[in-house]
Amino acid sequence: MTRKRRPDFSPEFKLESARRVVDQNYSVRQAAEAVNVSIPFSSHVVAW
Repeated sequence: MTRKRRPDFSPEFKLESARRVVDQNYSVRQAAEAVNVSIPFSSHVVAW
């Protein structure tokens, strides 16, 4: 069985996503939806 590869996020993508949470008071879920990241991967958006 092959493991799924974790997606690579560019530094710009990470910064944009983090700014949504920190500066614009988005929840992690809202930020993930705004940048079209599925919810199972949303924890990766925060835990870089």
